[in-house]
Amino acid sequence: DALEYIVQERNKKQRQQLVANQQTELFKDISKSKLFPYQEKGVLFAVKAGRCILADDMGLGKTLQAIVCTEVLRKQFNINTALIICPTSLKYQWKTEIEKFTGNTNVCVVEGNILARKKIYNNNTSDYLIVSYQMAANDFIYLNDMHADVLILDEAQRIKNWKTKTSAAIKRIKTTYALVLTGTPVENKIEDLYSLMQIVNPFMLGSLHNFLSKHQVKEGDTDKVIGYKNLNDVGKQLQD
Repeated sequence: DALEYIVQERNKKQRQQLVANQQTELFKDISKSKLFPYQEKGVLFAVKAGRCILADDMGLGKTLQAIVCTEVLRKQFNINTALIICPTSLKYQWKTEIEKFTGNTNVCVVEGNILARKKIYNNNTSDYLIVSYQMAANDFIYLNDMHADVLILDEAQRIKNWKTKTSAAIKRIKTTYALVLTGTPVENKIEDLYSLMQIVNPFMLGSLHNFLSKHQVKEGDTDKVIGYKNLNDVGKQLQD
């Protein structure tokens, strides 16, 4: 554990130094599409963080940011496979976007029965492997055995409920880097955000019990939640 922590800290310092020294030069010759300034800022933030939530509103190009960030990590840190988990309806859209923005055609969309999927996992040489949420939940053991370097979760609000099988399974997939994409990190309750942060850093917000005790406002002696408090503290924790 100590050695793993040392490696993580060294990697973090290398990324921070890289971003500080090169800034937008990191994107040179990576994307065929020019990034807007806010997208450049998002990519630099993601590269520097290593694991983060990109929460731009829908339509602002989170997909492009995730792809460019992955290609920067591929170029600078020699990563291999990026595992993309997304809704079934978006699998081929991701494939198209990757090929359009980067020219990289080494992209595999996982389909078929479990035997066909296991064959893909066992023989994977793809730069990008695209899997639906349902498949990822069923196949997380095989996905872990692949040792992908980057995990990209699209429409990540699908794992906001930590009690579901899908959410629990996906949180067991281990990668060095993670990009959590959602335009709605908090939809109805602060617990949504806590669940997403379990992918990014399961220790940052502390235990669920302490987190809820600090931020939930309950009615009298009942367990009914009527509001939230100290939310600025959460924002400060997540800024880094």
